[in-house]
Amino acid sequence: MTPGYFEVIGTPILKGRRLSDQDTAASRKVAVVSETFARTFFGRDDPIGKHFGRTPETSREFEIVGVASDARYFSHGPYRPSGPLFFLSEAQAEYTQSNLGSLFLRDIVIVTRPGANVSNASIRQAMASVDPDIPIASIRTLKDQVSSRFAQQRFVAGLTSFFGVLSLVLASIGVYGVTADNAGRRTKEIGVRVALGASRVKVVQLVLRGTFGLILFGLLLGLPLTFAVGRLISSQLYGTSPYNPAATAVAIAALVCSALVASIITAFRASMISPLDALRTD
Repeated sequence: MTPGYFEVIGTPILKGRRLSDQDTAASRKVAVVSETFARTFFGRDDPIGKHFGRTPETSREFEIVGVASDARYFSHGPYRPSGPLFFLSEAQAEYTQSNLGSLFLRDIVIVTRPGANVSNASIRQAMASVDPDIPIASIRTLKDQVSSRFAQQRFVAGLTSFFGVLSLVLASIGVYGVTADNAGRRTKEIGVRVALGASRVKVVQLVLRGTFGLILFGLLLGLPLTFAVGRLISSQLYGTSPYNPAATAVAIAALVCSALVASIITAFRASMISPLDALRTD
């Protein structure tokens, strides 16, 4: 990499310094290593000033001058931890037969001012003004590159969310139907209470009290199961906690509202009929 790379991509240096213009082919070979690199090979020791090499014969090839924060540079899967990495100065790169990959300029990172609209044509024109023979395979924003890495995960998440919402709607319809049926079975009881002088408010309160009992029983049974299942699927989630209080609250609110709407509608219907008609109901 060239000097300024870490500043452009926003990777902080935790210890030591960045690669600079003073790291040339004539100076000592230096490297910046990642947190995982330092932790893997040096443990709790301070890696600044230590040496390492790419082969046992060259164990003092590079001197560590900085430690950079871990970042993901390869698409080995979002669930795998970041591996140990080291970063070398482009000016000190050696183009040997065993290191032909360094001959290929893979990426050029361009930072723009906030709000600036830079077209691909202007970028190609600027590159051609420096070297017209440099081939440009593609131009993509960092946001697009990150987005493409998680395309499959987003598709699975979207599909799971769709079936989750669908199951919540079906569960709400089921709760509505069960609650309405339970309240409807109490029509005779409601008729007797009305005949004995119970007001419509008392009738509504009676039905709601029974509904709240069912809701409370369902929550006491369902919430522990929710958290238990969340622990089982936690390994399949990336960057998301299985115990999402917002999602759980939305699900509870939807089911509670469906039960309350069913009971209120049934209670009002029952309170509106005459005691005689209620007692004749099968």
